[in-house]
Amino acid sequence: MKKLLLTAILSILILCLCLPISALGADDFGKLSVLPKEIEVDGVKDAFYDQYGIKLDINRILGGKLDVQGKAYFICSEKYLYIFIEVSDKTDCLSKTGNEWDFDCCEYLFNPDSSGLFQYRINSDSVISGSDNTKDADFAGKAIKVSEGYNTEFRAPRSLISSKNENKIALALMITDIYQNGSGNQNNIVLQNTATNFSLWSPDTYGFFSVGDIITLPAEPTETETEKEEDTTSPSTGDSMIIFVMTTVISLAVAITVSKKKI
Repeated sequence: MKKLLLTAILSILILCLCLPISALGADDFGKLSVLPKEIEVDGVKDAFYDQYGIKLDINRILGGKLDVQGKAYFICSEKYLYIFIEVSDKTDCLSKTGNEWDFDCCEYLFNPDSSGLFQYRINSDSVISGSDNTKDADFAGKAIKVSEGYNTEFRAPRSLISSKNENKIALALMITDIYQNGSGNQNNIVLQNTATNFSLWSPDTYGFFSVGDIITLPAEPTETETEKEEDTTSPSTGDSMIIFVMTTVISLAVAITVSKKKI
């Protein structure tokens, strides 16, 4: 009996060690829509993010306090993962002289299959920094300041950041908020997740996305359809001229009739 019980315990332990990342407590963020076209990374929010993207909050405190918040939108194409982040920061965007990461910034981390960390930063002035393996690897980013914070847009090649064994993308996002200029005083918040042992340096605690199918976008109107619509919504120059001439003739006829009656 004891031998049977011990065998069962060992079997359970082995099974737990072999479970994929989703069964170890890391969050499943959902299935990404795949666009049939690319998005220009310019810091301006395309309608695709709202229409087809997954929206998540960045509000888990990693250090400091919650003086800044973010909303992240995720979507991908066949080639890239795109992330648009709206950072709400009512204080001025500040920086610290010294380390390149001591700025108001958004930070993106990927470590597929624990094979090597890809680390990328976009600060509020749109200055890019990060690990060497992102510099010549088709990563791209842009930031634009807005009235109460800043927005960042980011692109990463799926071929580098996806798990090789599963069609999944695990990642961590962090917003750094410097609240005292010229100092190291900062707040750090990360993408909301339920992993109690979450760490930027532990990829097994990252949340992840699976990748869905390519979506079909509504057909864009052709030039002929656009011309037809213009024809039905507003009169052409020729039509306007005819209306003007007819109106003038009628006015003159009415005036002549009135004059004859007076005579």
